[in-house]
Parts: sequence; C-alpha cells; structure tokens
Amino acid sequence: MKNLFKIAVFSSSLLLGVNSLAGVGQFEDETTTCYVLKNHKLVKKTVCTYDGSSGGAASGYAVFEATFYIKGYGKIDIVDNWFAEDNGKGGWKNEQSTTTIDGEKALQRNRDAKTLNILTDREVEKRSTAYSKLLQKSNGKTMPLQNWLTCYTNKKATNELCYIDNTPR
Repeated sequence: MKNLFKIAVFSSSLLLGVNSLAGVGQFEDETTTCYVLKNHKLVKKTVCTYDGSSGGAASGYAVFEATFYIKGYGKIDIVDNWFAEDNGKGGWKNEQSTTTIDGEKALQRNRDAKTLNILTDREVEKRSTAYSKLLQKSNGKTMPLQNWLTCYTNKKATNELCYIDNTPR
C-alpha cells in the first residue's frame, strides 16, 4: 500500500504542478480507451467516457472517484481514496484507504498496454521516472500514460477495468 501511495502522490504531484500544494478537480466527459477483463482475459476494448474527481496533497491524501461509461458494456464506478496523518518522522500514521469497483472491495494495479501483463512495482517506478522526464521536456503539458494501463479489480479478478490514464489533474 505504501508503494502504491508513493506512486499516487508522485503522479498527482507531477500533474498538479510544482506551485500547487493541494487540490481536487472535477472532470466530465473525458475520453480514453477502456479495457474490461474477466478472469484476466480481455472481454471488451473500446473508447469510453468518464467523469468524477481527482486530486491530492503531499500532506496526506489522494482522491480518485470516477464513473466510466463503456459502449456496449455499461458503467463501472471506481473509488480510490487514501488519507493519513504525518507522523513527524517522514512517514504516515492513521492510514485509511478505500478502493472499490462497483462498490466491491478492490485493488489497484497497472498492466502493460500491449501485452496486458501485470506490472511489478519496479516496472511502474521505472515507467514513472521515464514519464517524469518526458513531462519535463513537454514544458508541463500533461500527456496520457500510453504505455501502461491503470486498473482496478475485485479480489477474484472477475471484474476488472483498465484504462489509459489521461485524467486532468
């Protein structure tokens, strides 16, 4: 969970901008590519829309709540919130998190966009570093994370949504 939070705060802080200490923004009718998997097998890949809110702060929270509308499939609701208090020693205390897919407990993970293989924390960190360098070269213009997918799955992997993360932050 701590690695996931570090990645979430790192990504959120990159995309929120250097001058911003905290923020949550609303978005609607955003378009991306969605992948629906059942038991690790792709059952639907299509353009989809989504709306919700996203943001965070290095002071101890990260928020992502969205509804995805998938043509020919229906809608999927995602909640991924994390809250904690600074322990004064460079860490966190009283951590609380909620991650759900359609109201069912879930976990967040990443997959390779071409192979759909699940990425390790090390692979995600390597790709995050590469993305950070690209972002710096683009003068702060946000770009979709095209080479990996953000995914949410229930514990049995019978319901999994993956998407190219181009959420405005």
